[in-house]
Amino acid sequence: VGQALTRLSELQGVDLKVYCSSVLPSILDRAVNCEDAIAQEYLMERIVTVFPDDFHLHSLERFLTTVGQLHSKVNVNRILGLLMKRLSAYTRLQPSKINSSTLMFPLLHQYAAAILRKKGHMPLAEVLELEEALLSFSIQCYPSNLTYCDQMRFTLLLMRLDRESTVIVKRMLQTPFQTLGLRILDLSYYSSLLNHLA
Repeated sequence: VGQALTRLSELQGVDLKVYCSSVLPSILDRAVNCEDAIAQEYLMERIVTVFPDDFHLHSLERFLTTVGQLHSKVNVNRILGLLMKRLSAYTRLQPSKINSSTLMFPLLHQYAAAILRKKGHMPLAEVLELEEALLSFSIQCYPSNLTYCDQMRFTLLLMRLDRESTVIVKRMLQTPFQTLGLRILDLSYYSSLLNHLA
């Protein structure tokens, strides 16, 4: 299946219009209908990996809707993390595209929150990994828009941290500093995260 998707992505006739109207809906329907968690996860990861970044920008909402319909055992963090890394790398290389895709963070944030609600109880480390991916995405794609960082509701502020979660929180503190420098002090959540580690 992976090779078939790779070949499909390389066909000259598969442009953005064909991808959005035919190819992606067909693949997503098959992913949801197979109801096998491993197969679903593999298909979704392959979609993110083999098709062009520009295609993902224009089909983001459809893709995220499908992620929310996957089997409960699918590791959605890995799929969403992979997608956010691809999109943030693309917007760094094509900064002019950020104007036409300004809804990326709100969409990702909205669907991530819906997925967390749907899954119910998730291990703290998994929740934090998703929040870390969103934080990193917002800082890399929108370094001048700190309101996206402040929109995040960090679950960890309500919980006791285990060792694995503490490591993730430390990364969540380092990521904005590397990009924003002292502007991190303008982030309303930053001092709360820092105090939570104390």
